[in-house]
Amino acid sequence: MAITSIRNLFVKYLPSFSCAAYDTSYIDTLQGEARRLCGHFLNSLRIPGTVRDHKIADPDNNQIIAIKVGDSFTRISVNGSDYYFNRLTGKYEGKGTGCF
Repeated sequence: MAITSIRNLFVKYLPSFSCAAYDTSYIDTLQGEARRLCGHFLNSLRIPGTVRDHKIADPDNNQIIAIKVGDSFTRISVNGSDYYFNRLTGKYEGKGTGCF
């Protein structure tokens, strides 16, 4: 029973695919897995992720998406509708239209 549960942990958290099949080196695979495990750990502690200011123009859907990081809030704007998230907690705070 214990051996099966330990094996399941290894299968879940360690790379289970061949590096040769994806033409990546073993080091690249380990770096990706370390990044994923670090993200999993930070998510389990409920630490919010970081975002930088960015603007995306999607020609397929004719949408403009803008991300703006302020002192207290992060604003995500989609076609003029603004969505505000607390900068420290990542919690959704509200919606506005063209407020910035």
